[in-house]
Amino acid sequence: SDPAGGEFLAEGGGVR
Repeated sequence: SDPAGGEFLAEGGGVR
């Protein structure tokens, strides 16, 4: 996932 997406994961990510 993308950090800029919005979703916050332990590995650091984001979903658009």
